[in-house]
Amino acid sequence: KEEKGIFFGTRIHVNGYTDGTTELEVKRLVAIHGGSVARTASGATHILASHGLNGSKTHKYLGKAKNTTHIVKPEWLLESIKAGKRLKEYNYSIVSSEVQGDLRSMFKPT
Repeated sequence: KEEKGIFFGTRIHVNGYTDGTTELEVKRLVAIHGGSVARTASGATHILASHGLNGSKTHKYLGKAKNTTHIVKPEWLLESIKAGKRLKEYNYSIVSSEVQGDLRSMFKPT
């Protein structure tokens, strides 16, 4: 059976500055480990960001997302690679799961 990589099935978008590494290095690591790099946050499964996002970006990325989008620190990627498996996103989340749930529920069609 061919190994697909720990990030197989993910679409990862890099949102600006990444502490401890470069955007180019992050993209290289994503590809090496089976994920794909998303040029925009639209359709991304994960958004890597070192710092909190402003309100409009949080609303844009989470409030209108059709699928679950995780906004996580770059450490999630690096530590997942080190562990050899995809680690739980909530340990690296920039936006709390409660806020994510509130935003998603606000924009569900009624």
